[in-house]
Amino acid sequence: MKLSCVVNKDISDPDDKSFKQANRKNYRKRLQIVTLAISFILAIAIISIAYLTSPDYLLYSDNIISLTENVDGSIIITFNDKVAGYDIKKYGAGDGTGYVYELTAWNTVFNQCFPNNKIKSMILNPDGEKVASVYYYSDGMDNVLIYGEDQNPDGGAIPLPRLLLGYYFIIVVLLAILCGVFLFIFRKKEKKRNILVKVSLLPISYLFSHLCIKGLKTTSYMALRDFLIILLLVLPIYCLLLLSINLYRSQRSRSKLEEGV
Repeated sequence: MKLSCVVNKDISDPDDKSFKQANRKNYRKRLQIVTLAISFILAIAIISIAYLTSPDYLLYSDNIISLTENVDGSIIITFNDKVAGYDIKKYGAGDGTGYVYELTAWNTVFNQCFPNNKIKSMILNPDGEKVASVYYYSDGMDNVLIYGEDQNPDGGAIPLPRLLLGYYFIIVVLLAILCGVFLFIFRKKEKKRNILVKVSLLPISYLFSHLCIKGLKTTSYMALRDFLIILLLVLPIYCLLLLSINLYRSQRSRSKLEEGV
């Protein structure tokens, strides 16, 4: 009768564990570096697209826009190939004689590089509304009456840009200051400090994003477009800041460890 002997081998080899931990750290570091590079490329792409499509408002001239009135009362607006986009505002006239239209047009760097030769035409009043006046406005310039009766006979009117971005900018600055105060209070508590660092990077990322898209300017005629682009840029900037801090901390810990050895 044969006796089988089972030898128990300790599978928890310290060297093997150290090797696996080193591999995990190297993999995590490589992943962070790749993510950092992707975030940087994405941020540059968003900033480039925002710049290429940023509206450059055109001054009124017969070469930019023409207006034609049909027999049925419909008014056709035609833009030439210098116009990359346009915007129209509509409101009732004060005397109730019809509607007042304010329109503007702009060009972009992208359209200058790749011009669109198709002339854009649109019907101003497709539902047969009575048109009292049509104005053309540009950034910081008085309205130019191009059709109908002047609704401002005592002087020109200037459409004001929206202040929405300015309000958000102030709120985010206050949030960043508040996060800084909490960081100072909990500076000696590592866990809370690490959480606060991640939270504080959000308003800081928004501030960087706003500066990249609008600079120090907080007004905009296209506030919704600018706000969405700013929000879109926040994510890659946040990743850049967070990953940079993590890589700096890991490098500093490694340097201290090597100095101790």
